[in-house]
Amino acid sequence: MVNRKKYAFSFTGASVLFPETITIAEIYSKFYDWEKTKAKIIEGNLLNKIKGATFEREFRELKKRISVLSQQQLNIICHGDRDEALAIVLLSIFKTYTFLFDFSVEVLRNKLLQFDHSLTETDYNKFISVKSNTHNELNDLTELTLDKIKQRTFTIFEQTGLLNNFKDKIIIRPHISERVYMSIIEDDINNLRGFMFSDSELKSAVNLITK
Repeated sequence: MVNRKKYAFSFTGASVLFPETITIAEIYSKFYDWEKTKAKIIEGNLLNKIKGATFEREFRELKKRISVLSQQQLNIICHGDRDEALAIVLLSIFKTYTFLFDFSVEVLRNKLLQFDHSLTETDYNKFISVKSNTHNELNDLTELTLDKIKQRTFTIFEQTGLLNNFKDKIIIRPHISERVYMSIIEDDINNLRGFMFSDSELKSAVNLITK
């Protein structure tokens, strides 16, 4: 099924920002009020941002990501171990930026299911070419912006463990704990596809929650 939801590329202004995401999530979980959360962070300079514009940009993006999480997922990001928290951060990125989710599913997942672990520039360019037919917003971007999107995409996938490094781009299926797994299938099973789960594994997940 073709996803025609308009792509947003604001992730170019903020990469994974793992420690910052945890900090904001922990404070938000105390207040469940974004104004109070922001004020508390500014008061304590908890993100260590000198420039106000940098703080505003990164806070805006991380707020978007944290806001899409379920209560269970928010609890995991605040109280789980590092691997669990990173998996939820990746989930928040998938849920916020359809472009990154589609790329993971349609390129990384498909290649891995075909036992091809190497991501190439050609793979990326082919994805952009195909998507430009259904997402006109891609056709309106400059070459400079398109290159920035590509670089940020690879960086985000490296920082979240889906690629081994920026140079080799070896695809790695992330391991997720039982707690993270359950939080995903109880929210939206489809998101498991971003973590490279096969169709048969998705069917097993459906059976698990329909018992």
